[in-house]
Amino acid sequence: MLGDPRQPLKFVTPSDNVKVKEDKYWISNEVAEDLIDFDCLVVHYMTEPFMEGIRRTRPEVLVVWAGWGGDYYYLIEPYLGQLLLNKTKHFVDCRNESNNKFHKKILDKGTRFLGSLTSEPIMALSKLRNFLSNKKIDVSIHDVIGKIDLLWVNPEEMSMVEKALPGFKGKFHRVCYYSAEDTFAQGPERMDGPDILIGNSATDTNNHLELFDCLMSVELDDRRLITPLSYGDDWYGDEIARIGRKLFGERFVPLRTYMPINEYYDRIATCGTVMMNHVRQQAGTTIATALYKGAKVFLRKENPVFDFYRNMGLKLFTIQDDFLSGGNLFGPLSTEEMVQNRDILGSYWSYEEAVADALELQTYVEEKRTMHA
Repeated sequence: MLGDPRQPLKFVTPSDNVKVKEDKYWISNEVAEDLIDFDCLVVHYMTEPFMEGIRRTRPEVLVVWAGWGGDYYYLIEPYLGQLLLNKTKHFVDCRNESNNKFHKKILDKGTRFLGSLTSEPIMALSKLRNFLSNKKIDVSIHDVIGKIDLLWVNPEEMSMVEKALPGFKGKFHRVCYYSAEDTFAQGPERMDGPDILIGNSATDTNNHLELFDCLMSVELDDRRLITPLSYGDDWYGDEIARIGRKLFGERFVPLRTYMPINEYYDRIATCGTVMMNHVRQQAGTTIATALYKGAKVFLRKENPVFDFYRNMGLKLFTIQDDFLSGGNLFGPLSTEEMVQNRDILGSYWSYEEAVADALELQTYVEEKRTMHA
């Protein structure tokens, strides 16, 4: 894992098989030595350090990239369009402009400081030598895409990824992080209360501000707006919490701290309505869980997840065409629709299917080994 080994693990259960390594590990000979004993390298969320690790793999090692969305959306954004809606983009741009002014002040001070080193050339050379001795990671996905054998992204995004990465000559293969039995079925059986689940994180791609505008235009009665803001950008989370309280008062309930999955499911069990305003794929587990538990889910119609599930036969709704058109917004799904959603998801994301996908990697490993025998 990429991280700080001095910090306790937060989202992963500690184990003898789990090792946390800093950036410098991935550009060292140590990673190449460690990879000698492996037949398969699976990268979860592609980063530059992991790209360096791929560079150091032996030709016969099967390399798998399990895409999370955030690690490849910069590649396919030209095909998706702007990920931030206008109000959110303006909000974030104003913050960035303020930060840029601050950074310029720091840079000016640093420049003046370095200029003063000319009176101390020995010190200046020492600092320069120390700086140059620290290896920097300089790699892009295009440098290593030819070594990647298998890739998993949302099926609706595969054609966009192929356009963005013409050097990819491998295959698409599903990598499951969860199963319906182990994840969706945890906690309360249903999500069927009056409350509304808003977004999934403190990230600007949630487009919270536009969603707040939608909700301000309808009669909410006593519904609470449960808004997860436990991870992402702390500044953005603070601002969304502040704005949400200002607009909706005590009905706005931000979730600011990380909690175990069963506790999280307990907190959102009263949310019979789920609204996700992402243009891109995001909140995959939360969306699938809500559909599995019978909630009424609204997504943006340009979100690839909407087409993915609609093409599978699930009943879900769009924010633009269904929510903004009015009608019985908060009316529950029919029993038939709930059962249909659960059955489809239970089959596609079953534990049996997840195990089969994982075991199939062995076949690919043997094929790769034979090619390089």
